[in-house]
Amino acid sequence: MRWAFAVAILTTIGLTPEARAASFDCSKAAKPHEKIICADPNLSKADEALSQAYSRLMADLPGALKPALQKSQRSWLAYGPLACSHDGRGTIKDNAAFAQCLLAEYDSRLATLKRQPETVGPFRTLAVTEFQAMPSSSTDPEFFPVVTHDKTVTTVFGGSENVANQLNVWLQSLAAREKAGWNDADTTASLTVALAQANSVFASALIRSDIFGVGAAHPLSTTVSAHLVLASGKPLTFKDMFGPAAGPKLVTLSWAQLKKKLGTDMLVSKPADIAKLVTDPGHWRIGPNGLTIAFNVYEVAAYVMGPQEITLPWTALRDELTALGQTVAAATR
Repeated sequence: MRWAFAVAILTTIGLTPEARAASFDCSKAAKPHEKIICADPNLSKADEALSQAYSRLMADLPGALKPALQKSQRSWLAYGPLACSHDGRGTIKDNAAFAQCLLAEYDSRLATLKRQPETVGPFRTLAVTEFQAMPSSSTDPEFFPVVTHDKTVTTVFGGSENVANQLNVWLQSLAAREKAGWNDADTTASLTVALAQANSVFASALIRSDIFGVGAAHPLSTTVSAHLVLASGKPLTFKDMFGPAAGPKLVTLSWAQLKKKLGTDMLVSKPADIAKLVTDPGHWRIGPNGLTIAFNVYEVAAYVMGPQEITLPWTALRDELTALGQTVAAATR
């Protein structure tokens, strides 16, 4: 498991003195991936940089969160050699290809640790990720030989302890409803549940799912929102936000913007086709300038067009907002 984080002089196994690793003794490197790390200067530098970033983050976290980060890092340490191996079992047939892949994994993990913890409203947050790599179901060993899975859930701390606990329970409940493809040899899958915003009135989370089936032409990514009213501890609904006559107005305004933006590239043919989408809080991003409605691929346009967004200004929706809706809108400013 501990193939990262060491500093050692490597002459005892015939490696160049410039090649260094940051936490294991390279003179005792036994596993193939350990030897590759020790022999590759770029990997060794990345290893040392990751060690420093991990140590910094551990020192910056409250004691209660340190075990979560440690577990996440151990998960990544086990994942890397498998994800970059030839077969998802750790077999290495091409050292150069393995090293290139592993360096990319280092870079990705380093970038994640460097930006942690993040600040969302009055809180600090830590992204805690579990990793998995395994052989795929493909019968062609040269095509999609490995599938990977990861699941990331934001942990909230700082600010009001009671509200932070409330948010953590909520975020974990959102993650529990989703599947990250764990132990599924047919898909590479990624799930992220992230706190997007928080204030004294409500909190919003983004739930992103990326699925790439073995043999599929391309991956499929979807993002949905969830919003929590802090006072009640309940999800924000359309009726919480808008009066009973607001639905048709949201549809009309959204349709006009989509037509202007997409023109003949729209997949939908009439306003009724988007009614359920625009009135669904799962498609909402609540911001200071208005209500942004986000559409996933295929919902209003072809895959090549990507996801789409439109924003309805609060000034256009002012008369349709409930008292709570007005409070929610004001809280973003």
